[in-house]
Amino acid sequence: MHTTLSKKDFSRYLPFLLLVMTVFRVLAGLRIPYMILANQRYDDRLLFENAYDLLSGVWLGSYDSYTLAKGIGYPLFLVLAKKLCLPYSVLLSLLQAAGAWLFVRAVSVRWQNPYGQAILYLLLLFSPISLTLLVTQRLYRMAIVPGMVLVVFSSIIGLTLRKELPLKKQLPWAFLTGLTLAFFWQIREDSVWILPFIAVMTVWNVGYVILVLHKKLNTKALLLHCLTMLLPLLLLFGANTGVSVVNRIHYGVFLNNDRTEGNFAELMSLLYHLDSNMRTNPDIWISRDTIVRAEAASPTLQQIQPLLDSYTEDWATRDGEIPGDHFS
Repeated sequence: MHTTLSKKDFSRYLPFLLLVMTVFRVLAGLRIPYMILANQRYDDRLLFENAYDLLSGVWLGSYDSYTLAKGIGYPLFLVLAKKLCLPYSVLLSLLQAAGAWLFVRAVSVRWQNPYGQAILYLLLLFSPISLTLLVTQRLYRMAIVPGMVLVVFSSIIGLTLRKELPLKKQLPWAFLTGLTLAFFWQIREDSVWILPFIAVMTVWNVGYVILVLHKKLNTKALLLHCLTMLLPLLLLFGANTGVSVVNRIHYGVFLNNDRTEGNFAELMSLLYHLDSNMRTNPDIWISRDTIVRAEAASPTLQQIQPLLDSYTEDWATRDGEIPGDHFS
């Protein structure tokens, strides 16, 4: 009898203990040193300038080759910290805590062991990736990627595990998935990697509703359940379209960013295809020879050849080649 009471007492105080550990995680975040590479015009500095422009009410400022080089996700995170009057490190820690809590909440419908949930929450709360030098401690967009991955995955898993429940139980998870997915999409230009997982889960959910639940639901309810399962992708499409519309209004271009859409993206695609048959070093995306061949074939590139030549000299390594996406 005494043992049973002890377990009940411990369960009663478990939420308080988790709250204490969460506060400790936030305080740890306050003590972590942060750095910014302010000379990185296309990276750290650019995103902070975008955040300043958003706070100034001028969207992303005047349009040049920098303006739409990155997504607006991280600048929006900086703006949120400013608007909430929260230190950056506190909001970053709270993002990790929210992701950990959401994951536990998502699986709680099938796994109701409070002690196991508590351990899982703490493991995710103190995940090493959320405390590392090159990810978290640099004031750059990668800092919020681990937390947002956790939030998005938790949301879609929570929706999937509730596909048999009433709509009022599903809608909060559907909206949360759509909103967080839309924000995650704007953090990096390569966020498309998460789409296969979201798409497979969505197809699974819709298929389950149609094939299994159709016997229990009338036509209207069936359509509403299917629409709920499709809501995350609809919100993602709507948010991306909204950003493109705003960019169209301000800059005359209907796209999210210049790296993956529009004329510049098409140009880089052509250069990558031109180089693909000659590539021997995977670290070199565009070889010097490819640049020379492209300049010889393109009147437009010939007009800016002195600028390109000067740029390639500055960024070239010892072997005269430019690694990665630096040429882009």
